[in-house]
Amino acid sequence: MIDKISMEELELYDRLDRYCPISGGLKWNIDGLLDAIWDDLKLVRVYTKPKGEIPDMSEPVILKFSRRGIGRSRRFATEFIRDS
Repeated sequence: MIDKISMEELELYDRLDRYCPISGGLKWNIDGLLDAIWDDLKLVRVYTKPKGEIPDMSEPVILKFSRRGIGRSRRFATEFIRDS
């Protein structure tokens, strides 16, 4: 809602931890908002490929990153292979 506040208010908001100013009307900083959402949710893209083929970079699988990320990736790969 950057369109409706003053610069003084914007500077106050800028002190917040999880803050991303956007303008829907001007389509300003929408990419910054998407990046902030991905970062806060800790999402990662995983690209799959059948053995011996080129990876399909157009349709990644979205997973939540965790410290146990390798285990989750293996579990995903096992399920993916089983379903193929």
